[in-house]
Amino acid sequence: MKKKIVINIALTLLITIISIFGEVFLNTYPYDFTISKVVNYYYAYSNNIILWTILLMAGGVFIIASVFEYFFRKFNIRILKHIGTILLSVIIIFSSVLYFVGYLQIKHNYEERLVFYVNQAKEGIENDKIKIDYLGGDLGPWIKEGKRNTVDSIMSNYGVEISRYNSFLYSRINEKAIEKYLEIVNAYLDERNGEGWRQRMDAELGPYIDRLVVEH
Repeated sequence: MKKKIVINIALTLLITIISIFGEVFLNTYPYDFTISKVVNYYYAYSNNIILWTILLMAGGVFIIASVFEYFFRKFNIRILKHIGTILLSVIIIFSSVLYFVGYLQIKHNYEERLVFYVNQAKEGIENDKIKIDYLGGDLGPWIKEGKRNTVDSIMSNYGVEISRYNSFLYSRINEKAIEKYLEIVNAYLDERNGEGWRQRMDAELGPYIDRLVVEH
């Protein structure tokens, strides 16, 4: 009986670990998974509730499994004397499959976004017109009257154009994919224009854009 209790406790702990780490993994992927992220994730008040829910559910399942086994052992119903261990094992398998399927779905969505932004970067390089989200992607209200063509001409000299490259609503998947886009286009623009090109372009644009603050 003691051996059975130890086994069920071990299975319950496994359920708890899978749930705690699985929740964080699905809610932080595709960013790197670290222990510090687990701590930070559950440190937030709203996610703290999730942690307590997981712990209470694991405890509840253990109690139910133990009561079932005690009941069936007491009445010597052999066919069901391992029902608690079986129940816990089924929950482990089910939760593992559930998290794995969730991972595959998120991974698929991320790879789709990644392909989209990589292709967009390649297209911009081929056309020598890299889309940059300059001051929120809309300079219209900030360009001084009659200077739009001048601004476009300056940016064209550096191979960039004002346009929102972010075509999707904000999400961590989209933000991670955008990092790849920026990595590709920034490397190209640095090679094309030389290091410090952004500061030089800002300096040229400064007289024509009210909102622009040029760093010296």
